[in-house]
Amino acid sequence: MVEVYGVDTRKSPIEDWNGSYTGYYCRKYIDPNNDAQYVSQSVTWRFIRYAEVLLNYAEACIELGEEAEARKYINMVRKRAGLPGLTESGNELRERYRNERRIELAFEEHRFYDVRRWLIGPKAYVNALAASVIYKLNPDKTTAKIPTVKHTVYESYAWNDKAYFLPVLRDEMNKNNKLIQNPGY
Repeated sequence: MVEVYGVDTRKSPIEDWNGSYTGYYCRKYIDPNNDAQYVSQSVTWRFIRYAEVLLNYAEACIELGEEAEARKYINMVRKRAGLPGLTESGNELRERYRNERRIELAFEEHRFYDVRRWLIGPKAYVNALAASVIYKLNPDKTTAKIPTVKHTVYESYAWNDKAYFLPVLRDEMNKNNKLIQNPGY
């Protein structure tokens, strides 16, 4: 077997310090016409997108029991991505909505607050996996077309219930002696 590493890995012949430990990369907000390995890009950060507005409204509808309205707005986001519409209801709709938000807003700094708002910390903070993708060498000395993908635990996470709240800053506590610190801090 001959191992060939890309320039974006930890075993790169060019910049091994900047590669992924897990083997996963994000292409969100990356200009495909730009050689990101060597050239900086000027894509500005979006603080709120229309898709987030639609998903926020859909979440409010779910919590109010207006499931048809929620499905309508979730499906607007899904349709833009070329995905079929949702038909679930009840708790299944809530779970599908949460997954939709997780995927649509990935890498946009929402998950931290979503997990806390939904009180799903132990379920959300599970082990991070690293992918090892191997194209085996066939007996005729050609490379296999289908890779063998092996996942191993890269990092383990533990949830602490105090993380549902942020601590009250000491400066604020000093300003008002009637303030009480959040549990666990």
